[in-house]
Amino acid sequence: MNTTSSSDHHKKLSPMQAIKLKCIDCCYDPQDVGNWSMQVESCTSVDCSLWQHRPMTGKTKRLQRETKLALLTPSERELFELRSQNARRNMLNLRASTTSTAVENVTLN
Repeated sequence: MNTTSSSDHHKKLSPMQAIKLKCIDCCYDPQDVGNWSMQVESCTSVDCSLWQHRPMTGKTKRLQRETKLALLTPSERELFELRSQNARRNMLNLRASTTSTAVENVTLN
């Protein structure tokens, strides 16, 4: 009797890995110009809910951010920067709590 489920045979993906695979599935064409990352980065499906999360190089992310900031009013830009700072702070706090939890688990065991 086989007691392993079919889900045991599939590796659990991170959200970014799942997004990457979906983007590749959606827009990569091996017959087209460029590799998968170039094609995904140049995706024009801005109505897709994953579009803003698609894999991009750091250079493209910076360019996209600069373009977005240039289109904002000064008050919108200030709000955007505050939200970005809060998001970075929350991410750092999350990483710190995850690291301390891992250290506590190792210490307790």
